[in-house]
This record gives sequence, C-alpha cells and structure tokens, in this order.
Amino acid sequence: MMAPVMVFLAMENEQDRAFITQIYLDYRKLMYAVAMEIVRDPQAAEDMISAALTEMIEQIETLKKINCCRLRSYIASIVRNDSLDYVRKRNRRQLRVFLPRDEAALNRVAAEGEVDDRVMQAAEIEDLRAAIERLPEAERLLLTMKYMDGMDDRKIAGVLGIGKDSVRTYLCRARGHLRQIMAEGGET
Repeated sequence: MMAPVMVFLAMENEQDRAFITQIYLDYRKLMYAVAMEIVRDPQAAEDMISAALTEMIEQIETLKKINCCRLRSYIASIVRNDSLDYVRKRNRRQLRVFLPRDEAALNRVAAEGEVDDRVMQAAEIEDLRAAIERLPEAERLLLTMKYMDGMDDRKIAGVLGIGKDSVRTYLCRARGHLRQIMAEGGET
C-alpha cells in the first residue's frame, strides 16, 4: 500500500503526520470496505483511501475537533463521497450512460446509501461487541439483560437480587465504562 505512505511523507508537521497515521491505522478496514462496496476494484479502493487521506490532511484542524463518536461516520462519508465521484467520472470517461428502465434498477440505485450504512453498521457492531467483551462479567451480564434480552429494571433487579433503583445506577456505570473502553480503542 504505497499511496498512503506517500501522503504521510508529504506532511511537514510531525504531530499532524502522527494524527493522520493513527486515523489511517484505526480506520483503514472501514475505509477499504466502504470504497470496495462502491468502486468494486481493489486498486481503485486503495486510490480512494489515498484521496480521502489527502482530503483529511487539508481539513486536519476540523478533523481534530470532531468528537470520537462522530469521527467514524465522518471518515466513512469522505471515502464514500470520493468513491462515488470516482465512479461517476469513470462512467463519464467510458461514455456509458446509466438510465435504468425498470423500477427494480431504480430501487437498487436508491438503496446505494443503505448499503453504505450497512457496511458502517457492521463495523460499528463489531467494535461494540469487542468492547463489551472487555467489560467485567457483571457489567456484561447487566447490559445483556437490559438491551439484548429486553428485560425491564424490575426483572433485572429480581434476577440480580438488588433494588430497582440500583439497576439504573449500575446500568449508568456500565454504559460509562463501555464508552471509556471504546474511546480508548479509538473507535466508536
């Protein structure tokens, strides 16, 4: 993967270079998945990652201010937009006009954004699953009962042998701990 290396070497500020390098290391799989879903060519996907990194360098001050919770979506959006622009330009160069004649084809075009969202959701779910695995067993059990099993606070309190109000306190702590683990991982 030579192109991202060239992008990094072009940067003069060492701190900015380290920041962009860390973003690349943390989000390269997401960027590649988003690009591949649209361009369907490994080399073009790598080019889209390089283009996105170049764009991020140009907007580095804005990028530094983005909350870590929104950074994943922001990065995926940049890659998606660059990839869509690439596909449009490629199609124009090849003088191919895409005019869907049936409703099914129109629906596939409309669903393009849904595919991108599913790729991002899958990556986010995997990050969340990994973070939950790092929680202490009691917190993992509590979050599972509440959000996976759909149990109300009263039932959870009965299972755990604690007061209903304590369930809310423990849930708040468990969610905070989960947020902390995800923030330490650099992904949300």
